[in-house]
Amino acid sequence: MSRTTPPITVFEISELRGALNDIGMHHLTVAKHSPCLRVDATDEVGAYPVLRLRRSTVHLWTLEFPTSRNRWETTPYRDTIPNLLKLVVNDFGWILATHQDPE
Repeated sequence: MSRTTPPITVFEISELRGALNDIGMHHLTVAKHSPCLRVDATDEVGAYPVLRLRRSTVHLWTLEFPTSRNRWETTPYRDTIPNLLKLVVNDFGWILATHQDPE
């Protein structure tokens, strides 16, 4: 029996985008890259990846961060979208910060 993860829905994209907006992260965008939701930051230079949530089951997602070699590193964190976002804000808040060029 083949086991596949369900496709990402518009609701899940909207849920993550809304949660980011609720915490003031308006510079972040959410895009679907099945089976992942990818969060990108946008600034005057362009867009760059911040994090990715990979669907694990219907309700559970795995948190991934980009590496310096344009790859994704899986973390041991697996939970719902709201709980993973809380984890990122509390433990990895620097990754969500707006990047600014030093003068």
